[in-house]
Amino acid sequence: MLTSICLAESPRHDFSYMPPSGMVPTADVAIKIADAVLVGAYGEKIIKSERPLVATLKDGVWIVGGTLPKGMMGGVAYIYLAKKTGRVVRLFHEQ
Repeated sequence: MLTSICLAESPRHDFSYMPPSGMVPTADVAIKIADAVLVGAYGEKIIKSERPLVATLKDGVWIVGGTLPKGMMGGVAYIYLAKKTGRVVRLFHEQ
């Protein structure tokens, strides 16, 4: 019973660290995360053909998309990552 009283009165701790510049602070970090998620979603073969990935920050969200070789038709994969939390906001592949 004493143990439960001590636990009930102990302060709550938030063990989640949030870096001051966010979980995804730079374009390089955004691209590394995006690459891993996109390969998991669409496969290595498709994403390899769309590299290099390019990242742009807009309103606190990294927009990372693939590129196509010049003259090639089709679409590329995109992922939107929240700079602060790293959460995937949106994931899709153009046609």
